[in-house]
Amino acid sequence: MSGVSGASEAVANRSVMRQTKEEGFAQVGHKMTADLDQIFSRIEQLARARGLPGVARSTSYGTPSLKVRDKSFVRLKDAATLVLLCPAEQKTLLMEISPEIYFETEHYVGYPAVLIRLDAISDEELSLRLEDAWRFKAPQKLARERPTGPQREE
Repeated sequence: MSGVSGASEAVANRSVMRQTKEEGFAQVGHKMTADLDQIFSRIEQLARARGLPGVARSTSYGTPSLKVRDKSFVRLKDAATLVLLCPAEQKTLLMEISPEIYFETEHYVGYPAVLIRLDAISDEELSLRLEDAWRFKAPQKLARERPTGPQREE
């Protein structure tokens, strides 16, 4: 009987340890989310400066994203990498012209998205790519209403 009691205590202790680990992970997760939010503020500011209509901040796969009318067009993959939705032809061209900035992993082969190294892209180029991605995912009517070229927020 005492062996059974010891086993019960061990199971109870594992549960406490698991709870402690989960709380630790929650704290780490919260810090990671805060860090990603800070990194993502650059993307938000550039989209705002371009005056892209219908844009809302959201999350996608647990990371910050921007959507146009509930369709995601850009999200953080991790602290150093952005996932930008775009047509396959544009993806291929970008990766050929600037492989130091644009790339894909096996997971994204055949998917209409290119990965961007955030530390390698200028704000000017990133701003242009954000508008391209917005146009790719925006409803046609909304995209037609927006003239091409940068729009300044007043």
